[in-house]
This record gives sequence, structure tokens and C-alpha cells, in this order.
Amino acid sequence: MNEIKYSIKNPFTADILSLKQLNKKGSTKSNHFAEFSLEGSNIKYEVGCSFGLLPDNDDKDVAQILSILDISGDHRISPKKIGSEITLSEYLFQHVNLTRVTKKIAAALIPHQKDDRLEKLLEDDWKGYTEKHDLVEFLEEFYSKELDVQELVDLLSPMLARFYSVASSQSVMNDTLGLFIADFSYKRGVKSHRSLTSMHLLNKKTIRLFHQPNPSFKPPEDDTPIIMIGPGTGIAAFLGFIQERVHRKHCHNLLFTGDRNKEYDFYFEEELKKHEQHGNLKLFTAFSRDSSHKVYVQDRLWDQKEFLFDLIENKHAHIFVSGDAQRMAKDVTLTIERIFADQKKLSPQDAHLAVKALKKEKRFHLDVY
Repeated sequence: MNEIKYSIKNPFTADILSLKQLNKKGSTKSNHFAEFSLEGSNIKYEVGCSFGLLPDNDDKDVAQILSILDISGDHRISPKKIGSEITLSEYLFQHVNLTRVTKKIAAALIPHQKDDRLEKLLEDDWKGYTEKHDLVEFLEEFYSKELDVQELVDLLSPMLARFYSVASSQSVMNDTLGLFIADFSYKRGVKSHRSLTSMHLLNKKTIRLFHQPNPSFKPPEDDTPIIMIGPGTGIAAFLGFIQERVHRKHCHNLLFTGDRNKEYDFYFEEELKKHEQHGNLKLFTAFSRDSSHKVYVQDRLWDQKEFLFDLIENKHAHIFVSGDAQRMAKDVTLTIERIFADQKKLSPQDAHLAVKALKKEKRFHLDVY
């Protein structure tokens, strides 16, 4: 029997086993740890990989679009991107990006407008409009029944998968998958939005998902020391790393992590401290809002510069960085370069080349977003 290949076009429907609030009351953030059942999927994953989640669109948005179109959700359509017949309701819930409005949709509706507002908008300030309005708002303002529903359906953008680093080891968890899910809200124009994944997990019993391997981001198979740097949601991948390494009895593990406040945002504190007590982990934390002078993971790296340099230079340690690409990953990389410059008495240029060499040797790994 051929193994089923799950993908964004053919996802596996997984049961949602649990959803745990991670931030304590008083935090400025709201994040969750979710567990899913992969039983029956035959999905095999490694630590360091990710899963794409496909949450359903918001009930209110779907209902509003059906009202605008003045058509039943049971109306059957044949979207080109799917290649088979499906109800309009299911298509709007599971297959459409309801935030994106394209020029193709606008162009198709221009001939059916009673005035030239849409045409002028497309010519003058289309980008500004789409930054503040979603598909529901656009259709409410410009949809005309003269555009056939099937034609409209084929112009809609496909739903985007939300990718999350695996936060568990299959060697330990078997058919249970753990993911760190960041919850957030934001405003787009006058309309408030909330993380679609979080809304889905809080209200549904199953979710569609698929596996995405990442063979370049996984720990060495022997007991070579690893230095893990992952503040905030960046800690997710390293939960799986630590589970896997402890399972293999590989105890040379360092983790640099943190967030805003230790009291409210110390993710997996009990689990991490237990690993530390058992000698399987050295833990270094940075909570930026706990003092007048903000402290970040790169500051903790600098505090441990002699120890880290010895691990990298003499113990051939691997460095793994996960999380924010805009600032954190750049600051961490620069700090590693500073450590090399300080410990080897190198110029900034030579220190940069030394760290670049680590990447070529595949001992400096980045999984940032």
C-alpha cells in the first residue's frame, strides 16, 4: 500500500487533544501549547521540522459573504483550484484567503459598477485600500450580482497555511504532536482581527494539517554539545530538541530563552528546570521587562562568552537560532562574532569570516521568521 502524502492540497484532519494557556494572568501576551493526534496518519516527523495548519475561516465572515452574494451555502460550485464539486460554504470556510483582495477581482467587477469609484481606486490607491480592507469589506462595497458566483470563486486567493515549528519529539510522544501557538489581535483599517489559528483551536475539535520537513535544522545524532537560542516563540523547536536529546541520553544541551516578564512569560519553566536539575540542560534566561535596563538573549550570550567559545572552538558545538529574523537573529549573530573577536583577538572582519565558516561547516543553524 502506498503511503499517503499529506500536503496543503491534501491535509490530514487531526483531533485537537488539548490547548493550554502558557502566559499567566497579568501578561501582555496570550500564547498556547496545543497537542494534536496524528493517529492513523502514518506521519513521521523529526525535531526541527514544522507543520502547516489550515484553520477554518471565521463563521461571521463566511456568513457575511453568503449574505452579500445572496446565495445559500449549500450552492454547489466547481473551483478550478480544487477540480471537483464542493459546496460554496465549505469552499469559503476551508479554501479561501478572506484577507486578500486582488486586482483580478477588482478588474472583473469594474464593468458591473454604477460609477467609476472602483476604477479610480485601482488606478490611484489600490495598495492603500487593500492594506486597510479585507475581502468581506471589499465585496460589501463593490460586489455586483452580474458577476457569476462561479467566476468570482475562481478569482479568489487560496487559503494560506500557518507554519509552526514542532515542539515535541515523536520518539517520546509517538502519535501526539505538540505545537506552540502564538495568539494575537490586530486592527486593519476599522476592523479588528484575531489570530485565525487560535480562534479555530478554541472553538473546533479537529484541524487540517500537513508535515513540512526541515533536514537542515536538527541536532547532531551524537552527544556533541548544542547551543540553542530561542526567545519567545523561538523556544518551540527546542522543546522537541530537548525531548529528543534526553531520550537519547545526550546531555550537553544549552538553552538561551526568555520573553518580557519572568512572572508571567516563563514558558515551560517547570519542565525546563526539571531537565536542568537532572543534569540534561544548562538554562540561561533573559526577561527584558524585569529591569530598567532591558536584557536580551544576546546579553546572556556575552555573559557566557568564555564558556561558549570553548564549546564552539574546542568541543565543536553546534549553534541553533530560532525565532525573530528582523532583530533577534541579527543581534545574536553579531554577538557570536563579538565573542570570536574577543576570545581570539580577531578584527571584526575576521570574526565575521569565522562565524561564516561555522555556517559552511553546518554548525551554525538558523530557523527564523
